[in-house]
Amino acid sequence: SDTPDKAIESNLTWEEPKNWREYRGSAMREASYKVPHSQGEGDLTIVKLFGDGGGVEANVNRWLKQINLNNMSASDIASLGTDASGLLGEYKVYKLINDKDPSRAFLCAIMPIGKETLFVKMDISKAGLGQVEEEFNKFCSSIDIK
Repeated sequence: SDTPDKAIESNLTWEEPKNWREYRGSAMREASYKVPHSQGEGDLTIVKLFGDGGGVEANVNRWLKQINLNNMSASDIASLGTDASGLLGEYKVYKLINDKDPSRAFLCAIMPIGKETLFVKMDISKAGLGQVEEEFNKFCSSIDIK
């Protein structure tokens, strides 16, 4: 798009898919998007936290709890993360799906940026996740610092 970065306060830029709709989220968020798919829409949020934002393990376990799944050990979480890379360098992507409740799934990227950590989290159904995973990965890899 012509204006890849509409979050005025942010020092980040990115390129979102044309069909994503930005909306005003909470003040904590860098940006929020509605992500359409054939059965509805997902909700994508971008949050930047100081340091490691509480750490990978704590964040992944919090997300698991939000979709009614049990906590995982640090080693299981480590093996769950998929390596990805983009303009900001290497980062991890976590795909969390509650197979007993396919309406709840998360696709999350955790990106270290210097002394901060960026969390890109998409709350979506299992079916929707399969449809927009490629868009999500492309979006995450496009994130950069101005």
